[in-house]
Order: sequence, then structure tokens, then C-alpha cells
Amino acid sequence: PSVTVDNRAGILDVLEHLTSLGHERIAFIGGRRIGGDNRQREDSFLAGLEARGLTLRDGYLLTTANDPEWGVEALGRLLELPEPPTAIVCSTDLIASGVLHGAHERGLSVPRDLSVTGFDDLPMATYTVPSLTTVLNPIREVVSRGVAMIIDLIGERTPSGPPEHVVIQPRLVVRNSTGSVRVTGPSGPRTRRSTPPRA
Repeated sequence: PSVTVDNRAGILDVLEHLTSLGHERIAFIGGRRIGGDNRQREDSFLAGLEARGLTLRDGYLLTTANDPEWGVEALGRLLELPEPPTAIVCSTDLIASGVLHGAHERGLSVPRDLSVTGFDDLPMATYTVPSLTTVLNPIREVVSRGVAMIIDLIGERTPSGPPEHVVIQPRLVVRNSTGSVRVTGPSGPRTRRSTPPRA
């Protein structure tokens, strides 16, 4: 028996949000693929790009640690590319917080120069500067359903049927770290699409 969040749906919602804002150069910064969540989020990102006809550019996929320090380091690598991304999808809020910190250190304005998203909607996501657009991972519901399953299993001496696998749907929470992509024209930088209302 298991209870999990639908990582695929969460990442696809992020990509839909970013592409609706005009972003095409989208990078991914992930944690180690040892855990199922990180692996699913990365795989979903790659599948989502392909489904939208977008190409994963060289150097746009970076994975290692799940901490803010890695976010800072990964951002530095992305900014050294000939064409840096206009948006970065992070597999966790911890990594995203490092990206926001690194952007501030380099004098970048989020979301004017770079859009950033996370995953999990930790309490810190509300207090980062700017506040973080992220995917709400309903941890309390996952834990509650998991505990209920364990109690049921303890009460059953003989399993009554096949193991139950529950997948809980996440929710995209749009805050201030994402905005319309900027393009350069004869009159200088401008936004390609308008920014939707914030949640």
C-alpha cells in the first residue's frame, strides 16, 4: 500500500504556467534521482517539454543535491551558458530558495529577468523575496491517508484484497517569482505576454 503525490501533474502545471507566460528557454534544477519524487519530477519535466514541442537545450538539466547551496551553484552554471534560460523549474522549494538568493547576489530581478518555480510549498515559500510560485504538495493529507492505511492493515490479520495505491493531486500556487518573458525589440526590452493575477 502507498500514498503519493502526483508529481507528474504538478510539473506539467508548472510548464503550462510558464509557457503561457511566453517562456521557451526553460531549465530544470533537481535533487538526487535516488528518491522517487525527484526522479518523477525530472522525468515529467522532460516529457512535458517534448509534449509542447520545446527542446531541452544543452546544459539546461542539472541534478545533484536537494539544498539551497546547490541552487546557488546551479544558477551560476546556467548563467554562464551562451543563452541562459528565462525560467528555471526547481524540483524542490529548497533548491528554488538558493536560486532566488543567487539571483539577488548577481543583481538579477525576479521575475523581470528570470522566472523561478519550486515544488512542495513549504512555509518558507511565502517568505522568500519574491514569494515563490510553487506546487502545493499536500503533505498532511498524504500522512493522514498513510496512517489510516497502517491502522487498517494492523486490524486485518488477513489482507482482504490487493494493496491500495492512492495518488493525491497537487495544486499550483502562483506567487511573485514568475512573470512574462522579456524580449528585445527595436524599442528595447518588453514583455511578450501579460502576467496573470496572483493567487
